[in-house]
Order: sequence, then C-alpha cells, then structure tokens
Amino acid sequence: MGIDLLIKISIYFGAMMVFLVILLAFDHSHWNGIDEEKDQTMSEKLMNRFYFLSTTFSTAGYGDITPNTNITKIIVIVIQLFVTIGLFEIFHSAAVDKDSVTLT
Repeated sequence: MGIDLLIKISIYFGAMMVFLVILLAFDHSHWNGIDEEKDQTMSEKLMNRFYFLSTTFSTAGYGDITPNTNITKIIVIVIQLFVTIGLFEIFHSAAVDKDSVTLT
C-alpha cells in the first residue's frame, strides 16, 4: 500500500504542475486579486499562479485570488473536481488496507 500511495501522490503533484502551466497562459486581467504591477515578471506570474493552486489543492481556498473570466472559472472547476476526487482517493487508500480486508 505504501508504494501505491506514493505513486498516487506523485501523480497528484504532477497534475498540479500541469495546471500551473495552463494557468500561466492567462494574464492578470483574468484574475481578481492579481494586480498588473505585481504580475510583470515570470517569477511573479509563477508565484501568483502557484499560490492560487496551492491554496486550492490544500482546500484552504483563501479567496484573495479568484478567477475573473469564464474560461478561468471553467479551469478552476476542473481543478476543484480533480482535487476532490484525488483527495478522496488518497485518504481512502490510506484508511483501507486492501490486503487486510476479509469477508466472513
């Protein structure tokens, strides 16, 4: 079970990086909470998008950076569905050891 969980977590964070690349395609005008002057360089853009993703993936969701356009809202909905399903799968795998379950 340990390796399976490690693989699932690796896939989960790999997907997070894919979403980071997708979100980099959208400039500050697609987001509430990202000012143009604080979104000029690539490092600022990476930090803003990664901050948004990490709060979403951690399910903290602070709300200080939110999608502003329909396309970014759709992408965020997909991310949230992925997070919900992924977290359920990770916690379920950790809680249930398939080898120890027996039917009597």
